[in-house]
Amino acid sequence: MTPSQLYDQVRNLAFDNSLELSGETELYQYLSDAERILAGKIYCTPTFSTTPTVANQKEYTRPSSFKIDRVTWQSCPLKRIDLKDLDSAEGIAYSNTNAEYGNPVYYYEYGNTIGLSPTPATVQNLKFYFHAIPVALNSSSTTFTIPEEYAVYLADYALYRMFMKDQMKDQAVQSFQLWNANLMRCQSEWEMRKDSGRIEQVKLEECYPVSDMGMI
Repeated sequence: MTPSQLYDQVRNLAFDNSLELSGETELYQYLSDAERILAGKIYCTPTFSTTPTVANQKEYTRPSSFKIDRVTWQSCPLKRIDLKDLDSAEGIAYSNTNAEYGNPVYYYEYGNTIGLSPTPATVQNLKFYFHAIPVALNSSSTTFTIPEEYAVYLADYALYRMFMKDQMKDQAVQSFQLWNANLMRCQSEWEMRKDSGRIEQVKLEECYPVSDMGMI
């Protein structure tokens, strides 16, 4: 199923319910919102990106994502650290030398920024492993970001939004209940896939025991 096929399906269902149709742009927005919600529930969009560090530059733009699973610098994994512990870590991680520049050991997140500690002194590859936010759907979209078999469930969310706009509350409640039930079904199925080992999953770095020298 393609986005345009699902769009046609939703319009046909809307006609069946005597619904005043939303415009094309608006309907694609509903489908796009639904895809983003579903992807955020099951984290089904794993990807990575690489950017070179800049000597003496501490902070870098965070990838547009639901969550970051792993960050490496020069292929070495970095330990995630909270902002509140950053000053302490920078003061004690290098034998109280308060090293400002060197090889990063930690990373922290702040808004749309990811910072490295210590600040890298050389140019190396900084690699992010993350779950991407789906690209917005529109009339020219040819594929979904989520697995195709889940795309059909997006129709219930789009109908819910359309019914609410048209003040058809009973139909809106029914569509919303179907949408929530399918969300839970997708979550359950995706967890079973991960547990069976058929889907590669990067565990969060903080799940592992770590010393100041890195992962144990």
